[in-house]
Amino acid sequence: MTGRPDIGSRLGGPVRSLGRLVRGAASRGPDDSLDTRMGAALLAGLAGFLLRGPLLAVMAAALVWARPAFRQRRLRTVRLTAIESALPECVDLFRLAIGAGHSIHQVVDIVVPHLPPPIAPAFAEVRRRARLGVRLGDALDPLDDLGDCFRPLASALRSSAFDGVPLSSSLEKVAADARLVRRRHAEERARKLPVRLLFPLITCILPAFGLLTVVPLLVASMPSLSF
Repeated sequence: MTGRPDIGSRLGGPVRSLGRLVRGAASRGPDDSLDTRMGAALLAGLAGFLLRGPLLAVMAAALVWARPAFRQRRLRTVRLTAIESALPECVDLFRLAIGAGHSIHQVVDIVVPHLPPPIAPAFAEVRRRARLGVRLGDALDPLDDLGDCFRPLASALRSSAFDGVPLSSSLEKVAADARLVRRRHAEERARKLPVRLLFPLITCILPAFGLLTVVPLLVASMPSLSF
C-alpha cells in the first residue's frame, strides 16, 4: 500500500520541467539535478521579484541555487569529521589483529566486521576486491576516498602489502598521530562553542528571562502607578 506523495514530490515535476526548458534554451545536456536547481532558483527569483523587486529576486535565486552546494559541503564535512573521530579505534583494531599474529592479508577479513560505520564500507570494498583476485596493495584504493586523515593508515597498509614492512611500529605511530589530531580538533570545537551559544542566548534565554522577571514586576506595579 502506498501513501500519497508529499508536497516535495508533487512540486518536483513542474520545477524540473521549468528548469529543463531553460536548460534546453541554453543548449546544455540532460541533467535532472541541474534542471531541479535551475527551476527552483527561477521560481524563487520570481517570488522575490513579486514581493520586493529585483534585489530580493536576485538574492532569493542565488540562495536557492547555492543551497545544494552548501548542503553537500556540510554533509562532506560531517562525514570527514566522523571518519577522523573513528580513526583511532580503527587503528587499534588493526594493532590487535597484528599483535595476535595474523598477516596483513588476514587482518582485513578479521577487522572489517568490527569497524566503525563511517569506515566499514570502504574496507568492505577492499575485501571484495581482494577476494576477486586483486592484489591487496591495489585493492586498498577505496581507502583514498576516506580523506586526508586516513592516508597514514592507508600508506602503512600499502607498505606492508607491497614491501612486507612490519605493521606494528607503523600502526603505533599512526594511532598516536590520529589521537593527537582528534584531540586538537576537539579543542578547536570547544573554543568555538561560546560563539555558537551566543545566538540561542540572545534570541531565547534573555527574552525568556525578561518575560519571567521584568514583566511580572511591571504588571504588579501597574495599579500603583499614577498618570
